[in-house]
Amino acid sequence: GTKTESTWALRTSAGIILINTNFDWVTPELLGELKTFNLDPANIKYAVIVRSHSDQSWGINPLKKMVPSVRVIMSQGDWDFLANDNSPARIKPVKDMVAKDGQKLTLGDTTVTIYITPGSSAENLSLIFPVKDGGQRHMAGMIGGTSMNAIQGGLQVFPDAPTMIKTYIASAKRFKEIQDKAGVDTIISV
Repeated sequence: GTKTESTWALRTSAGIILINTNFDWVTPELLGELKTFNLDPANIKYAVIVRSHSDQSWGINPLKKMVPSVRVIMSQGDWDFLANDNSPARIKPVKDMVAKDGQKLTLGDTTVTIYITPGSSAENLSLIFPVKDGGQRHMAGMIGGTSMNAIQGGLQVFPDAPTMIKTYIASAKRFKEIQDKAGVDTIISV
C-alpha cells in the first residue's frame, strides 16, 4: 500500500486474492511491487473491494488493464454507488461479481468469507480469512471500514447522521460476534 492506504495480496495455492486496489494512479506501481515478494501480478485471480471509496476502488480499471482475467467482487450497493457518484468517468468500472452476505470465496487452499457490514459505505464488506505467520496458522478479520460518511462522491449514503451512526455500531457489533464465532485471533486493517 501507501503511507495511508492499504492493499493486500492473499497468496493461495491457486493464485492471489487482492484485497482493494487503492487509487488509480497508485495501482500499477503497487502491482509491480508484488514482485518484491515473489508474487506475479498475472496470478491475481480475484480482487475483493471492501468499499467504494476512492482509496479502495479507483484502481479497478488499472488492475483490469494489467490483468484482464481478474474477477472483481464488490457489494451491489457499492457497484451502484460507483456507477452513480461523481468520480471521473475513467474510474467507472464495469460491474462484475456481486458479493452476498456470508459468501465464501475459495481459491485453492484458502477461503475468504465475506460479510456485508454497512458503515463506511452503505454496503461495505468485511472479511474473515486464514493467514500464516511463519508456520503458525491464524484466522484474520478485516472490518470493511472504520470511518462513516453521510455523503460521499456527491451522493447521500445515509439519510442522516443518527442513522449512519446506528448502522455502523450495529455492523461493528455483528462483525465482532462473527469474528468470535470464527475464532479470529488476528485483526488486519483496511
